[in-house]
Amino acid sequence: MKITLGLVLASFLLVACVSGPEFDSAVYLQRSTPEQAANDIGVYRGTKVLWGGLLLSSTTLEQSTQFELLAYPLDSKQRPNTAKTALGRFILVLDGFLEPFDYAEGRVITATGRLTETKEGVVGAARYQFPVVEAEDIYLWPKRSGSSEPRVQFGFGFIFDG
Repeated sequence: MKITLGLVLASFLLVACVSGPEFDSAVYLQRSTPEQAANDIGVYRGTKVLWGGLLLSSTTLEQSTQFELLAYPLDSKQRPNTAKTALGRFILVLDGFLEPFDYAEGRVITATGRLTETKEGVVGAARYQFPVVEAEDIYLWPKRSGSSEPRVQFGFGFIFDG
């Protein structure tokens, strides 16, 4: 009985460690990239997307919060895989206020929303067309410590009753 209870508890803890956002990826257009959307916004306007990336900057506006993200392909858990090649930049706009300290540069985000327009900006000295996504849902990934590879650890305990 103790072994069964221990195995059940261990499986719950393992599942809790691998949780992430629960977006229904079938609803969203994932094959398009921010670069493609910016180049042909007429085709993509109104499209629901599931994108993620590395947070480059945040701006708190009067009625909303705006993020600039460098997009990356999503892995099987819908986390941006920053080890892959970047897919372009995009702007994510959320209604209301989000704490800039929590959403600091370098954090990783996955979000859903609708493409609404493009906005001209600059990256360095170059002009850049940013696709703008009105966010419906957003997931701020916990900070990773050390290696970017997932790790699982198992331990064994012994009790000596003497």
